[in-house]
Amino acid sequence: MNVSDAIKNIGEITEKALEANENAITWDTEINIKKSIVNDLDLSTIFSNKEQLSNMYIYEMFNEKFNIPYDKQIEMVKTWINHLNSMTEIKVNIDLEDIK
Repeated sequence: MNVSDAIKNIGEITEKALEANENAITWDTEINIKKSIVNDLDLSTIFSNKEQLSNMYIYEMFNEKFNIPYDKQIEMVKTWINHLNSMTEIKVNIDLEDIK
């Protein structure tokens, strides 16, 4: 599974979870997950504008305009999945080893 497919799957899983429970993930939790991804993977030079980061969805962090190397994007997706599984009611059942 490539990064784009993983993002799509995460989006579908998240959408279903939000349909079942609108509080499955809150905006505050989304912000915390974004901050964690940036901090965990040392992306602060790419996402130095904290206001911009706060106002985007996680999937927007993968936009080509940020010029993030593909290997780093793989790490970002895996970190995103781990944080969704630990910080929200959303359970993403994607084997992290399958993301390449």
